[in-house]
Amino acid sequence: RAAADGGYHFAQYRLGQTYLTGDGIPGGEDDSLGIPDRDEAARYLSMAAEQGNIEAVLDLARIYSELDGPGTGDADQQFRWTERAVEAGLPDAIAALGFLYERGRGVEADPEQAAASARALAERINDGSGVLVLTDVTGATPSRIAAQLAEPYRVVVVAGVNLPLLLRSLTYRRGRELEALVEKVLPSARDAIEPVLPEVFDCGAVDGAADATRAADATPASDTSDDGSPSSPQTGRTSRVTRSRH
Repeated sequence: RAAADGGYHFAQYRLGQTYLTGDGIPGGEDDSLGIPDRDEAARYLSMAAEQGNIEAVLDLARIYSELDGPGTGDADQQFRWTERAVEAGLPDAIAALGFLYERGRGVEADPEQAAASARALAERINDGSGVLVLTDVTGATPSRIAAQLAEPYRVVVVAGVNLPLLLRSLTYRRGRELEALVEKVLPSARDAIEPVLPEVFDCGAVDGAADATRAADATPASDTSDDGSPSSPQTGRTSRVTRSRH
């Protein structure tokens, strides 16, 4: 505390963390020390953030978010500290700022600014292999914003995301060009949507399906083509996958 009160930003950050999470305190809390205490955490983290401690900036943005449920926190402070984090070029902060503009939290809702943040994020994470953007139903606000990002050979936007689509996109992205990745994952995502019949819950059927899934996952995606024949040498490039915030 002496070092923190003396202006040492790392000590301010560490003390803020202790007040926020109970870090370093047995059991994570101590009533005699007043730990945890979110207000004290914010005070010390603000001191550190004003001296340029980016970790403190990120923690402040989280403290003032809706940690305790919708409508909680301090929207103005959340926006303020998120903007500060964006200045450091952090991808998570860029995404968070777009989310705040989309929802109108701490700032007037502005779909154009939300789209600008999304474009900045796509540029930031694209290493040249392309970006696959997965978003919700066609026509909803996230999908309308995401649609503005589409760019041939660089950014592909897919609406109607489901869990199989997300998992397969992450599994098969390595060693595939962007268009090839989309062709690979879309059919499997569509085929995964089917009614669940009572016999599926037979233990033997479930175990058999699990064994088949494990066997399929154990086969390296880059070693064979879809028909089981040796595939062409892979480029080693990895398409980036990002999910539009809802």
